[in-house]
Amino acid sequence: MTKILLVMPPFIQPNSPYPSTLLLTGFLKQQGYNAIQADLSLTCLLKIFSKNGLQKIFAEVENSINNGDEISRILALKNHYINSIDPVISFLQGKNSNLAHRIVQDGFLPKGPLFFREADEFEAFGSLGVQDKAKYYASLMLDELTLFIQKTVNPDFGLSRYAEKIAQSPPTFDPILQQLKDKQNLINRMILEEGEKLWEKEKPDVVGFSIPFPGNFFSSLLLAEDYKKRFPEGKVILGGGYINTELRNIKDKRIFQYADYLTLDDGEMPFVQILRNLESKNRNKKWVRTFILEEDGILFKSDYSGQIIPHDQL
Repeated sequence: MTKILLVMPPFIQPNSPYPSTLLLTGFLKQQGYNAIQADLSLTCLLKIFSKNGLQKIFAEVENSINNGDEISRILALKNHYINSIDPVISFLQGKNSNLAHRIVQDGFLPKGPLFFREADEFEAFGSLGVQDKAKYYASLMLDELTLFIQKTVNPDFGLSRYAEKIAQSPPTFDPILQQLKDKQNLINRMILEEGEKLWEKEKPDVVGFSIPFPGNFFSSLLLAEDYKKRFPEGKVILGGGYINTELRNIKDKRIFQYADYLTLDDGEMPFVQILRNLESKNRNKKWVRTFILEEDGILFKSDYSGQIIPHDQL
């Protein structure tokens, strides 16, 4: 049976699950397909904000030169960040609420420039609980590390976005293609490492990437390229809000170096019909709101006349 993997690519808001892959996976299972889903956005973020991840980042930065005062301060606190990151992440994930009392005490967290800029805001927590204050402190530490990574390792990195600027209404595909060649970038490498683990573990026949925002389009192509390199017979489907808006009138055939199909609007029926076409030997295939590449160029096909599944069954 065809194995389907639905992926949420880096990076998207980490404080709640985005529903697209969850709902589509449930729908495909309901239709009898072997479907699973993975949140690579969260997986990669947890890889970066870990003891091992920070060790790699600090090692990368220490090999560079011309660090300013703010960077030098973070570097001076390197060991403090490395040793406190795992407990802080555990606390933010709700696994160790008792740590709140230690987090709000002086000396537990490393304090970079943001802590001193935001000093007035700390007073707002005087009448609030220790848990809220600790979450604020812990989040501020992640903000500092994010700014540090942006200034030293990769300016495109963000807690809830990646390479967003080059994906916002791009006039051509060229800047994205050029950046996809940068396999030496540390954040790119860390994303690809997690992707490789996922491909080798699940060995999917079809991978669908949900791309709701510009901030996870670039990483989708990065991961799709790697998947197709490792599984040449595998198929890649791109869908989601970003595809629906920014690529609705796509003319550049080069995107099909990374994907086999682009779907528009609600993903359930387009996805199911692609799967039916892959399993069918019938040449007269029908499609639902799908871009495909043929000899004549990019074609948008939506000629399926079968039953559309009612909304309350999705």
